[in-house]
Amino acid sequence: MGTLVGETAPTGTSVTILGPHASSDLATVVRVAAARGDELVIISVGYPPTPRQQAGVATAIDHAIRLGVRCQAIVASAEEIGANVFPGDRVAAMGDSGSLASRLLPAGR
Repeated sequence: MGTLVGETAPTGTSVTILGPHASSDLATVVRVAAARGDELVIISVGYPPTPRQQAGVATAIDHAIRLGVRCQAIVASAEEIGANVFPGDRVAAMGDSGSLASRLLPAGR
């Protein structure tokens, strides 16, 4: 992803893994990413996304637009989480995805 004129390149990446039953406040996640100067990647685990996941992602995208945060939303299977998280990323798991993420992500991610 390139940088647009007048846009500051992100300093890092915050990854939020969103489990099917998550009811977390993603507006707060966006505000934290904005304060850090990070790009935000939201990984919804499972297909199709649950209504809670859809609502959370919609809220996050709305806030990201307002705050000027780059935001990507990805739908992935549990096995695909590791392919979307890179060394140095700040990772948070919400809802029921915490133990799953800790089992599937390589050490150090």
